[in-house]
Amino acid sequence: MSIWRLGYVEVRSLDLERDTQFWRDVAGLVETDRGDGKVYFKCWDEQDHHSVILKQDSRAGIERAPTRTMSPLPGPLTR
Repeated sequence: MSIWRLGYVEVRSLDLERDTQFWRDVAGLVETDRGDGKVYFKCWDEQDHHSVILKQDSRAGIERAPTRTMSPLPGPLTR
């Protein structure tokens, strides 16, 4: 398995509307969807549905940041 790129990042937000305004109006991302306390964004040339998710939460921070891989794992994960 080879990591290809970051898939997306999900950010916990204390103030969803304020942070939505920042990602849209300051960072320049395009809002693609919203619902269930989440707002989805992508760059203007992004092929995927989203690359940033804002999630209303009582704690600020990163919820998850999964990666895209070049190929699937060949079998069960072992340590």
